[in-house]
Amino acid sequence: MYSSNTLSIFKFTICNLNSSGFSFLFIFHLSENNHPYLKYWIQHVDSLGVISIPYSELKNVVFSIEKLTKVYRPALDDIPNTILDICKKNSEKKIVLVEIGGYSSQVAHLLNNVALAVEDTNQGHWNFENNTAKLGFPVVSMAQAHLKKLEDHLIGDSIVYSTQMLLRKYFRQDYILGKRVLVLAYGGIGSAVCKTLKALKADVNVYDIDSLKQAQAYLEGFRIVKKLDALSKSDIIIGCSGKQSIKFDELKFIKNGALLVSGSSKQVEFPYDIMEKYIRRNRGDEIEEVRLAGKKFFIVYKGQPINFLHDSALGDIFDIQMSLLCSCVDYGLKSNLKPGIYNIPIEYQRVIAKQYVERKISRI
Repeated sequence: MYSSNTLSIFKFTICNLNSSGFSFLFIFHLSENNHPYLKYWIQHVDSLGVISIPYSELKNVVFSIEKLTKVYRPALDDIPNTILDICKKNSEKKIVLVEIGGYSSQVAHLLNNVALAVEDTNQGHWNFENNTAKLGFPVVSMAQAHLKKLEDHLIGDSIVYSTQMLLRKYFRQDYILGKRVLVLAYGGIGSAVCKTLKALKADVNVYDIDSLKQAQAYLEGFRIVKKLDALSKSDIIIGCSGKQSIKFDELKFIKNGALLVSGSSKQVEFPYDIMEKYIRRNRGDEIEEVRLAGKKFFIVYKGQPINFLHDSALGDIFDIQMSLLCSCVDYGLKSNLKPGIYNIPIEYQRVIAKQYVERKISRI
C-alpha cells in the first residue's frame, strides 16, 4: 500500500509544470509502482494515451488506466510503429513523449509533430544516441543523473530477491549462500547486485570489458574473471550490461544446470530469440529449460528483467525518480532546445533533493 504522502514530491513537481499547448503520449510500464504516478500525470495533462510495455504489464493496472485514457498494447517490437501511428493520427498537435526505453528513436525521423521526448533508462538513452542523426526533436534524459543513481542499490536488491524466490520455488534451494554467481558488467546496477549477493554469502565473480570497472570491482572485494571460463563454472549468471552480454556461440560454455537471469532492459542480455528453438521444457513464464550442446540450463522470465516479476516498489526513491522524469519535461519545454540529447541539469535535481530532504528533516 502507498502512504498518503508517497507522491508528495511528484505532486509538487507536476503542479509547477506548464504543459499548456502540448499533448502527452506515455510509453510506460503498467506496473503497481508506476500506477499512482501515471494516474496523477494523466489527470494533469492532455493525454493521447499510454503504450504499455508488455513484459511488465499487470491487468488490474491496465483496467484502471483505461478509465482515464486510451491504452495501447502492442507487441514489444511493434511499439515504435504504434508511436508513429498515434503521432500521425494527431498531426495537428504538439506531442511530448514520456518514455521508458527509447522506443521512438527507431522512427524519430518520421515524427514531425513531436516537440520533446524524455527518457528514464540507460537503454533508452543509448537507443537515442545510436539514432542521433534521425532526431528532429530534443530528448532530455535522466539516465545519467546523480539522483537516478540512488535507485541502483534498490534495483540490485530486487534482482537478487527475485532470483532467490525462484530458487526456492522451482529448485527447492532456499538460499544463494555458497553458490557461484557470475555478474556480467559492473555498472551501477551490476555493482549493487554484487554487494547484495556478497551480503548473502554468495561466491561472487565479475566480468566487465572495461578495465576501469574491473579495477573498481577488484578494489571493492570481488574476483575478476574471464567470461568463457566463468560461464563453465557459474551456478547463476546475472546480466547487467544493458547490452548483449552473452552471444549465441558462447552458450555452449554455460555450466550444466545453470540459471540465466537478466537485470537489464527488454531482452537484450541473452540471444533469447535464437534460444527459443532449444527450449525443451516450459515451466511457464518464470522459468524455461534450454537444452543445447548436450547440456541443460534455465532462463528466467524469457530473458526479460527479473525484477518486474515481483513488481518491486521503491518507495521514496521511486517518488524521486518519477519527479525527475517530470522535471525533464519541465526543462525541455522551458529551454527552447534544438534537436539532440540533453542530460537533466543539476539545478533541477537539487530542487527535487531539497523537497525530499525538507520532508525528512525531523521537527522536534
